[in-house]
Amino acid sequence: MRRAGFVVIGAALAACSSDPSLGVSVTHPTGLTVSKTTVTVYESESLHCTDVEFSRLDAAALEALAVTSTDINDAADGGLSGISRTGNKVIVARGYDTQGALISAGCSEKGEVVGNDSVSVTTLIATLVSIHTAADSTETSVSLTDSLGVPLADPRQVTWTAYGPAGTSAATPANVTAVSDGVWEPKLPSCASAGAVTVHPNPPSTLGGYAVQIRAAWAVEEPRAYTTFSASSLGIVTFDSSKTISSTAKRYCAIKMKGTTHHLVCVFDTGTTAAQMNQVFEFSVAVANGKVSVTQVDGPVAALPSSPPGQTAVVALVSEPTGTSTDRDVYAVTDRGVLVPLFGAAAVTTQTNLVASAVDALYVPACGSSPAKILITNVGALTNVKQIDAHGGNPMDVTTGVTVPTTKITPDSAGCVTQLSDSGTPQLLQLATLQTSTTAGTAGETLLFNCTGTGACKLLNGVTLARGAGVGFTGGTEPRIVATTVDATGVVLVELVFSPHNATVERARLPAASIPGRIIAAQADGDTGTDLFWNLAGRSGSTSLEIAYARKVGAENLEALSGSVELTINQLAVGDLDGDNFDDVVITATEGIAIVPNNATLAVPAANPDLTCTP
Repeated sequence: MRRAGFVVIGAALAACSSDPSLGVSVTHPTGLTVSKTTVTVYESESLHCTDVEFSRLDAAALEALAVTSTDINDAADGGLSGISRTGNKVIVARGYDTQGALISAGCSEKGEVVGNDSVSVTTLIATLVSIHTAADSTETSVSLTDSLGVPLADPRQVTWTAYGPAGTSAATPANVTAVSDGVWEPKLPSCASAGAVTVHPNPPSTLGGYAVQIRAAWAVEEPRAYTTFSASSLGIVTFDSSKTISSTAKRYCAIKMKGTTHHLVCVFDTGTTAAQMNQVFEFSVAVANGKVSVTQVDGPVAALPSSPPGQTAVVALVSEPTGTSTDRDVYAVTDRGVLVPLFGAAAVTTQTNLVASAVDALYVPACGSSPAKILITNVGALTNVKQIDAHGGNPMDVTTGVTVPTTKITPDSAGCVTQLSDSGTPQLLQLATLQTSTTAGTAGETLLFNCTGTGACKLLNGVTLARGAGVGFTGGTEPRIVATTVDATGVVLVELVFSPHNATVERARLPAASIPGRIIAAQADGDTGTDLFWNLAGRSGSTSLEIAYARKVGAENLEALSGSVELTINQLAVGDLDGDNFDDVVITATEGIAIVPNNATLAVPAANPDLTCTP
């Protein structure tokens, strides 16, 4: 072992006959060529060597606690000023090679400096850390090497920190220590021998995304935190085998709420005859160990009303709030553009057939004084969209501004967005987006419409949205529109409000794994912030679900990506299905229906088997 020594002179002194001094000796590993040794003294009553050893503080937070630092060499023997005589001191020695790279580090703690006091610091080789996480598993393999890639020979401690959604705790709390709300660590570090160890970070006890930071003792740089879902498989909910996905409906599920009763309403085909097509059912939803089951409680609604005549199919189900309560009624939109109340929903205005062949519909929620609306697309006039009041009637034409005859128009999303005001009092815009594409399926424009007021929605010029990307709306105290952009960092979701003159004003940014298909906002955990979900617009038949929580891990939002599932997603719907006051996500796809029950309690996993270093 190679040594270097120097003397630290105390600066904050009591009335003493002579100044106390603190001698420090540093011992580096034998055979390690250290060009420079830097000793830094940190002062904080709550700081300990393990905090520095495992990088529990980021560089800025640690630097703020530094009171003095000096560089020494083999023959160095000098003094430092600026430390306190009393109080907790964490003394860290770092060794560097000729290129200035960190190759060794160690730490010692010291309280009051009395007389000619001394402390010694023995360093260890600074390690390079690499990790590998297994799919659909809590297992993480950790490899530790020196700067040349040689596995470390000495036993080295490895620990981790898990960051779950707000209000969560570890699935197996017996072997972990809660650090703060939604944050936990193992009670003791694991032990890497011959430069390798496998650790099993504890997931949250409830379904949701979480992040894990692997921490190796005296790492040159800790690996970036990784994220995952506590239950990564999004299983398709099993209905009666006689029920198959509706052949005509584009939005074939909606959420019904009456007081504490929360049900799912879906449209199925139960056979091939006209009487068996487009039958609507109502289901209760139960969750056990994170798994969803459904039970039919009403239906089928096998026949649509005969007046007005000519209705043959359901193209969409929409869920509408009733009054000022949290209740929601469910309505069917027929292929003639007529609104039909389902399972006790409030009556609608007397209607006539609106179009000859409707294909999809979008509910536009009320925003301030702007009433709710329903937009309906149809085959007969591809460049034109119909609009009716939320409870039917008052038909209007919405001119899209699209002139290509082969263009198809698909309703995307709608919501409220804040518009800033010169007077200081913001207003709410009522906006809706529609996606265009060619009959061959090539993505066209994403059109943004201003539906504010009581008239027909109008194309909002001057705002360009990413072609083919989904658009979302946050809700909350300052409602925002969520759009997609791409820069050098990759795909980014930007939350925007509008200026008094309809220019966009950026409020926040979130990284995304890929282009979002559909984006929804939800209350998915125990804080009051708005969380965002989206599916990735990947190859047909396969997708993943990404979530961005409002809570932060450091300076970034907690985000997580599910495993890949074989679903061709048509719609994401959100609402509390199991009555736990957390929003659940309903995924409707051509292959079936999947439900993500946020905050649902999972089955307790096996206890963490990781071994600790021998003391």
